[in-house]
Amino acid sequence: MKKVYNEMAGEMMLPRNGYIHNQLVRLEIATLGCEALGLEVEKVEWFDSCRPRLVVRDNNTTRHLVKTGKAMNYGSEVKNGIRIYLHQMMVEGVKIIWKSDVTKH
Repeated sequence: MKKVYNEMAGEMMLPRNGYIHNQLVRLEIATLGCEALGLEVEKVEWFDSCRPRLVVRDNNTTRHLVKTGKAMNYGSEVKNGIRIYLHQMMVEGVKIIWKSDVTKH
């Protein structure tokens, strides 16, 4: 396979390696953005063909983001009879998700 120039890496890379590298850089920048917002990243979810996303812990900051409309609810699930709400927002071009036991705080 032929290498191509990867602008973010500043060097020639195999195309798939370049794609993975670019996604890792985006995750790094988004993690710094989460840190600036006071969001604690729990993990990265990365599926085969889609972009990775960060999962953060629910806290006062995430509740404020939902309340002010900077984050949105995209669904819910029920666990042990308790409805859990799913929230999301974008930080530096990366999807950030979390779960909460209340829709609007």
